[in-house]
Amino acid sequence: MLSHVLTSTASHPAGFHERWSLTRDNVGAPPILVFIAESEDSLRSKTVIRERLSNRVHLLLQAYPLLSCCVADARTRSPAFVQREVLAEEVCSFSASESATSASRLFSDRFNRPQSFDVQKGPLWKVDIVEDEAPGAYFVVMTAHHSMVDGRGAANLFQLLLSAEALPEEGRLLGLPPRSEDVIAMAPSWSYILPKAFFGLVLPRLPALLRHYLTPKRPWLCDRAVLASPHGAHKRTEVIHLPGASPTLRRLAASHGVTTINSVLHSACLATCFALAGSSTLPMYLDSATPISERSPATCTPCTGNFVALFEWRGSIKAETSFWGIAKEYGASIVSSAERTRARYAIGALAFLPNSDDWQSTPERPTQWEDYLLTKAHDSTPFGATFELSNLGKIYAPDWVSRVTWAQRPSIASTPLTVDACGRGDDICLCIGSSEGVLEPELAAFAESLERVIRRILSLKELQSPTLGDLAQP
Repeated sequence: MLSHVLTSTASHPAGFHERWSLTRDNVGAPPILVFIAESEDSLRSKTVIRERLSNRVHLLLQAYPLLSCCVADARTRSPAFVQREVLAEEVCSFSASESATSASRLFSDRFNRPQSFDVQKGPLWKVDIVEDEAPGAYFVVMTAHHSMVDGRGAANLFQLLLSAEALPEEGRLLGLPPRSEDVIAMAPSWSYILPKAFFGLVLPRLPALLRHYLTPKRPWLCDRAVLASPHGAHKRTEVIHLPGASPTLRRLAASHGVTTINSVLHSACLATCFALAGSSTLPMYLDSATPISERSPATCTPCTGNFVALFEWRGSIKAETSFWGIAKEYGASIVSSAERTRARYAIGALAFLPNSDDWQSTPERPTQWEDYLLTKAHDSTPFGATFELSNLGKIYAPDWVSRVTWAQRPSIASTPLTVDACGRGDDICLCIGSSEGVLEPELAAFAESLERVIRRILSLKELQSPTLGDLAQP
């Protein structure tokens, strides 16, 4: 299987985060990150673009060793990255014209393929140039496996791919990236891990009556039995494009003491959830997850490796909840040192998953990690948080690019909804991911409702202080 691997290159053990991504791949739910640049530049021929990107891929393969790695022992307790010889042609390809091509269609195609990557062969990233039926229009699509890179790192890789400038020297001498647990203090305290272990590993094994009595209140959507397992469900992505929205949102936020657009987007998601849940006099309980980049130029390569923490927000909302007030509360919480520490613990807790060497391996469940994930995915209530908001901020692209979007493959066990955001210039783009047929009708209606809420926010005056109920009106 690995006869093509360079024998002179030592293996690089995968960290906890990378192994979790491989676990998802092993159960048929590959963690795929997709970035799309759209162009309508009829002056640039497809041959010129293909040659330029192929040359760029060649330079990136030389600069960052993990881009030319595969994974040895991917279905064991000790996977490792091994560098091999990779030609640019193995990464970069060209697709002929397709009818009615769109970003949503391209996301759906890649998220629903039976096998996006052969991780044991590599490489772990691909670049496709897809010609549109419109004359001169095309899409540059970069797909990356999460075991190789996190969202912010993939955004950096996409920027380097599209750019015509020389590759930065910073990070090129670092070689293969370190494991995040070796450079980030993420080992959880016992006060953090013991409740997690009890509710995640012990509680599911207790008798039903005792389990019902001890189970804590679950957030909206996560408290309902799914109509079908998200494991085998078709993955859907809806794209919301908001031209010129960034300056307006930033100005409105600043007038209410809110410092980031990310806080505005999070509160918009809360208002959307309230709108879809329907009117109620009772407070609505919600959980959300927000990845936070921990990428440091001193120790981390700019575009490979996983250096991320996971901020978990918990709260209750009602019609009278102030939109700007809860946005300000979220913004203050996500930057607090205590919450940042807990966010690192959320990734470090992977070290405590069952991992016995006595496990009786099967093709479907080669280690206990796959068993844990599949057991969770096929539970009647598999999700732990209502939505994940992953905001990569601005992605810089050359002038020939008219629009940039990104999305990740929806999860089979963590959240029923993913909201993937990025900016390009003054524009904001949101991609809403979900699994069809799992929790309806809310998942199907989320993207439409979120766009309505955000456009309502954009129409506000600076001194207006709406409630979530105001914004949730049909």
